[in-house]
Amino acid sequence: MGLVQSDSIDRNRRGHSRFRNHVLCNNQVQGEAATEWCKLVVSKTHAIEILSVLITSLVLGYIGVIAGTNLIAIDTPPPGSLHVKVVARQFYWTFEYAPNSSITFPNGTTRQFPNGTSFQNTLFVSVGEVVDLEIVSLDVAHSFFIPQLGIHIDAIPGHDNRYWFEADTPGQYIIECTQFCGTGHYTMIGTLVVVP
Repeated sequence: MGLVQSDSIDRNRRGHSRFRNHVLCNNQVQGEAATEWCKLVVSKTHAIEILSVLITSLVLGYIGVIAGTNLIAIDTPPPGSLHVKVVARQFYWTFEYAPNSSITFPNGTTRQFPNGTSFQNTLFVSVGEVVDLEIVSLDVAHSFFIPQLGIHIDAIPGHDNRYWFEADTPGQYIIECTQFCGTGHYTMIGTLVVVP
């Protein structure tokens, strides 16, 4: 034997059954007045749905344009930055400086390299200098990591990753590979030297 429940759950604020629209719209016997009322309800419902979809689309489109513009601005290094190609291989880093690069060393001397130059396991930059890194791998997957600066970029064979930064504190920072790349993985340690 079933329980008798009140009908108040199935009624809206006006006291109409929540099934009223369904019954009126699908019952052929109701007549023309019911059909016109059904069309009015359906058209209002569709208008609300279309309006809500349009407003949501406009808001999300605006957010997408703003986010895309900011991402492009963030990923583009400022003009005049020092371009360094970081080449990862088992089990060391090579830092290749672009032609006409000027490097200041820890002893205070500055040298101009018209044809570019490269260093193994040591990256030299000056304080306040914007450095544009192009990170590549020649053999297996590596990961370029400078924990003190929060830089962590993957070096994947056949794929160039770009990252730029500006060091504002002089000192020496450890460069590690955080992707297991073979038996000599633990020896793949470099140094970032930020010269004042």
